Amino acid sequence: MNGSAVKDIDGPILKSKSLEKQKDLNNIREEPTDVTTVTATAQVQTGGVRFEPEEKATGSGGPSSNDSNRKTGKRRDVLDNWTLSCRKYEQEAIRDAYQRAKEQPDRKEGMDLEHHTEFVLISGGSGTGKTTLAETVRLDAQDDYGHFVSGHFDQLQKSEPYAAFVQAFSGFVTSTLTRGEQDIKIMRRAINKAVGQESKVLTDLMPEMKLILGPDDGRLEKINNGAEAINRFKFVMRSFLRAVASPSHPFVILLDNLHWADKASVDLLVALLKDVKIRGALFIVTYNPDYEEGSKLFDDMLSQIIETEINLTGIDVANLSAKTINGFLAKVLDRSVDETAALADELYPKSNGNLLRTREWLRLLQDKSMLWFDEDAGYWVWDMEEVRVELGNVDDILRERLVALPSAVKDMLKVASCLGKRLDEDLISHLLSGPIYTYFQEASEKGIIRSGHDRSYYEFSHDAFQDTAYNLIPEGERERFHRDIGRRLWKSFDLNELDKYIFVLIGQLEIANCADMSSRERRAIADLLLRAGERSVLASSFLSAHTYLLEGIDFLGPRCWDEDYALSLDLYNAAAEVAYINAQFDCVEMLVTEILKNAKNTKDTYRAQATRVYALGSKGRPAEALQIGLQVLKGLGISFPDNPTRKDVLGEMKKLKKLLKGNSSEWLLRLPDMEDPNKLAAMQLLNLIFIYAFHTKLELAPLIGFKMVKLTVDHGLNAVSCIGFVIYAICLCM
Repeated sequence: MNGSAVKDIDGPILKSKSLEKQKDLNNIREEPTDVTTVTATAQVQTGGVRFEPEEKATGSGGPSSNDSNRKTGKRRDVLDNWTLSCRKYEQEAIRDAYQRAKEQPDRKEGMDLEHHTEFVLISGGSGTGKTTLAETVRLDAQDDYGHFVSGHFDQLQKSEPYAAFVQAFSGFVTSTLTRGEQDIKIMRRAINKAVGQESKVLTDLMPEMKLILGPDDGRLEKINNGAEAINRFKFVMRSFLRAVASPSHPFVILLDNLHWADKASVDLLVALLKDVKIRGALFIVTYNPDYEEGSKLFDDMLSQIIETEINLTGIDVANLSAKTINGFLAKVLDRSVDETAALADELYPKSNGNLLRTREWLRLLQDKSMLWFDEDAGYWVWDMEEVRVELGNVDDILRERLVALPSAVKDMLKVASCLGKRLDEDLISHLLSGPIYTYFQEASEKGIIRSGHDRSYYEFSHDAFQDTAYNLIPEGERERFHRDIGRRLWKSFDLNELDKYIFVLIGQLEIANCADMSSRERRAIADLLLRAGERSVLASSFLSAHTYLLEGIDFLGPRCWDEDYALSLDLYNAAAEVAYINAQFDCVEMLVTEILKNAKNTKDTYRAQATRVYALGSKGRPAEALQIGLQVLKGLGISFPDNPTRKDVLGEMKKLKKLLKGNSSEWLLRLPDMEDPNKLAAMQLLNLIFIYAFHTKLELAPLIGFKMVKLTVDHGLNAVSCIGFVIYAICLCM
């Protein structure tokens, strides 16, 4: 099948699984009521489906109101009847995609059977209910003993590589750990079988994965080729998802706010979507086209997937019409559409049919006793005159609710808004004193934050609340606010916390104005950026690593080689290596030149020279790469004849035979691991220049292989020892 499989949505409305009726207004999540019949008209637009609503308002009427119970009697929440049923066809489309994922052929039935990855793309403006719609199949997945995991991209926290994936897969870890030891063992076996010895790729990205897999051996072969390193990372992530997803135990992953995603995350998403060996997985993504910042990445993603074997279900979620809003009010307030018409006429021009805005106005009206439940009459009533006076801008309403909170709770929300959508109690406790969890509960009671589905965390109820809390910080003070957060965290972290929250800390300092910092503090930040770059390399996020390392060099300043030689050497070397991996060869040359100019001794140039060898080889200049490589090896105590002959080859082969005589292959396998960093560097370099010698100085090539064997026998095994033995074996056969 060529092209993306676009699913038309038509036919009768199917009954959804009944969601437990939410009695707490604070848990309501932009869910419209069953007041419209939505007709899905299939229109191919970037591989998607546009939904055109056909409105049909319903509601029940009631007698005239009185205000005798305005402030008396048992309080009821005005949004108790708020449900998602007006998005029937959209919900049905998502359930259909989930069902297709469940019906994919299982691996045991044969991997060659055709199937297509299921991908649901929900686009729409802020406050239209995208996230709530995306969670349609959460209970379905749980009922099928599968997993529904979610992660979101954050506008203020873009520094952590693959942040949304880390969040989602961490949720998988939490979910798995609650299912008992037997399930953990089954999952451990499946993942270890799938990823083999490269489980450290997973645990480097998500340390909590060790709770399932157990401790890793701490070793992972270093790959100096950027494309190979990225491909290995994607392969491990694909293998992981193949292991944890199956049609019998579906795996649904929701990635929220794709418009704030980084390029590495989008590339990983595309790689997972293209993998036809992943069975029983459903990918759901939400996207707001109003943010131009993410439009290019989004278009690039669509162009990559639209020609592949992917079932793409596109859903556009728009604001509701005036007629639908009136029907919605009639349903919520248990009145007729005629009785709610005047209220709808007042609300609609302010909300423009936006669900979030409509919800917040109803909440405000009830909080101010302009809307109340008449216990005697048995329905909701309101004071129309007061409503007309009260209605204002929704942003002002959100701000007013936050301003009315106690100062300690407001301070907590301002800090939390700088750290991301999810609220981390441990992190915030480093910044503020007082009962942080109590502050969470107070904010939750006002509907500003809510607990996650597994009750293990709190998060802002909507991006609008996070934005409003952030806007409580005066614009002219925000850079200082972020800098203060960064400094406090930095001073209070121990080494483990620093490693855990390194990207949060860097994110704060990147926003802050650091112009007036002391040179000592700037050097300390440069060291943090070096750590962040190294962590990004472990996650195969090389573009992020490149950014961090160059920022670190900028923080060092022009006198860096005099003020902190060791840190300067580390930063420049790391930046040169990552620039090579990213094929930024001009940058490599610039950084290496700077190192060679400032190095205090020849030994300090070896790492930079090795990077130059890699870069020259990649640029198609093998003779130059070989020459520099031999110079570096000479500095490491390894030399070769300038013009080797056949006699030299035969002489070295004879010595090697004598060295190996009487030793078995079992003896070789029992050799210890090579630990000397200079010998390890030499082995990597010998492995690299062998191919250059083979093409430009053939007589030297076997001598390189022999030297690798001798280093292995004398100093231990490493990842490329086998290459030397293969070269030796080939020479023996000639």
